[in-house]
Amino acid sequence: ETPGNTTLNVNSTHTGHLGMTTIINCNYNKTIERLALTVFLRREQLLCSYLNQLKSWKKQSCKENIKLIWIPETEEISFELVNLQINDTGVYTCAVERHAPPPVMVSVSCVRGPDGATTVLCTFKGFYPAAVEQAWIRDDKFITSFNPTHTFTHTQNLNTSHTFTHTQHLNTSTVHWNFSINPDGTHSLTSCLHLLTLTDEQGMYSCWVNHSSLNQPITVNISSTDCSEEK
Repeated sequence: ETPGNTTLNVNSTHTGHLGMTTIINCNYNKTIERLALTVFLRREQLLCSYLNQLKSWKKQSCKENIKLIWIPETEEISFELVNLQINDTGVYTCAVERHAPPPVMVSVSCVRGPDGATTVLCTFKGFYPAAVEQAWIRDDKFITSFNPTHTFTHTQNLNTSHTFTHTQHLNTSTVHWNFSINPDGTHSLTSCLHLLTLTDEQGMYSCWVNHSSLNQPITVNISSTDCSEEK
């Protein structure tokens, strides 16, 4: 399959009896990571469609005698046609359309407060699934890192909590992370590196991000000399 939206079609002809029930199975590649998928059942025209996002199904449109069957353990999808009638005769097509996550974005910025203290910010937007690694580096020297799935495994549900924060206090700085779920189901992570000392703050700061959607980790640099004055 190729990145982006992919549709897989399965044509199936069933023999049934009046008033009985039949099952139409939908075959698709379950091993590819996806943000969401839409499943359609057609017979010359659209009969039923459901959207699956973050493991939750939402009916878009469906005939009264058609039911979606979803087995979460195996991620199998099928449609049940109940109370079959003569006008239900035909060839049915099940199509599964996969929605790939949008391109992710990493950006950094730097501000200097009225007291001269520096704050470096790194924002990683539009990633899915929730597991992500983010680290701060100064002049090629590691400062600290953060992984929300490790920090909040037992205290938060990353798929249902809309936002939560984590703070780490270091010798000469404080790091504040904000993790949130966007309206489209993707995630955002914002990290603020607050430098507590005014001396020896000059340097090159790097935000390092690693995620399963990336071909390789991303590193974005910013010099403390590029900081804008906070108003």
